[in-house]
Amino acid sequence: MLQPQAAIRADHIALQVSWTKGGRARTVPVTTLEQWHVLEPIMRLVPGGGSLIPAQMSYVEHLKRFEYQTLKAVSANNGFRHAYPRRRLLHRPRIQEKEQPRRQQ
Repeated sequence: MLQPQAAIRADHIALQVSWTKGGRARTVPVTTLEQWHVLEPIMRLVPGGGSLIPAQMSYVEHLKRFEYQTLKAVSANNGFRHAYPRRRLLHRPRIQEKEQPRRQQ
């Protein structure tokens, strides 16, 4: 269960092993002001070591509610998951290709 105060750092979100699929700790870079505009209210909403999952709900109950609400709002739930890596790819620094010697004909 994601705990914003424990996860959000100066330049990334640190995901603990128990929060991730496959049980691997991960980091998600926070690179834009838009991302910070989303994270700041979340940190205020869940003070201290609280979780984003309401205390009266289990993880599975909350997940089902989230999936239902997002499916109502967005036709393809995978769009969120695919949009992030796409943006990262589009904004990564370009690696200069080595100039190839020209062949003589």
